[in-house]
Amino acid sequence: LVYFTTTSTGELVTFDGDRLAALFATYILRELSQAGISSNTYRMAIIQTAYSNGANTSYVTEKLGLPAVCVKTGVKHLQAAAKTYDIGVYFEANGHGTVEFSGRFLDELRGIAEGEAGSGGDDHRAAARRLLMVTSLLDNAIGDALADLLCVEYMLVALEWDLKAWAGLYTDLPNRLDAVRVRDRGDFETVMEGRKLVKPEGLQERIDGCVREAGAGGRCFVRPSGTEDVVRVYAEASCREAAAVLADKVAAMLQP
Repeated sequence: LVYFTTTSTGELVTFDGDRLAALFATYILRELSQAGISSNTYRMAIIQTAYSNGANTSYVTEKLGLPAVCVKTGVKHLQAAAKTYDIGVYFEANGHGTVEFSGRFLDELRGIAEGEAGSGGDDHRAAARRLLMVTSLLDNAIGDALADLLCVEYMLVALEWDLKAWAGLYTDLPNRLDAVRVRDRGDFETVMEGRKLVKPEGLQERIDGCVREAGAGGRCFVRPSGTEDVVRVYAEASCREAAAVLADKVAAMLQP
């Protein structure tokens, strides 16, 4: 699921998996607070890949106060990590994802909704019932796009947001993703969920030097494709020009 709109100047604005995760987490945290559920009683995290924009990671960790857990690319890795939390929000960049809720957390939520847990009264019960409604709508098995669509529409109404307010949560750092053809992708080996190269030796140090030259907000990683002899270069920086220069410099290092 990916939303999109245009600005008054005709510029395309997309709401990808990062923004879906930000919206879902923001809504869930609000309902948890209104239901009187203390953050000490559950574990919640946003599950990301290395391709998540740095601005999104900052929003999650600094504004929402949640851990941003980076895993290998692939929905199976995101889902597995999400299942280790009471509330695990995960979306790939293409909008494929959902929220995993633990059985223990759902039992607590049902108790509040039925008036058995806590003593917050009608407001707590109403918030718990709203959140239970969302958990029943979401498809934990496959991250169904139609279920996500209905949840997005509901959450935007509940938060009294339009697309402009949603887009205003943060501003993406300019970035570029390139595919560089190589003789053998097996020559490239990564660790840290694809964020750091260990082979070829010495190449990561050269990439780190380019990142430092890019200045504040600079970030770059290289990972081999799983299906073809190309290496993907992701570069991010505080401005579009710096991101482009960073991507070009690193891509040039990979040329046979």
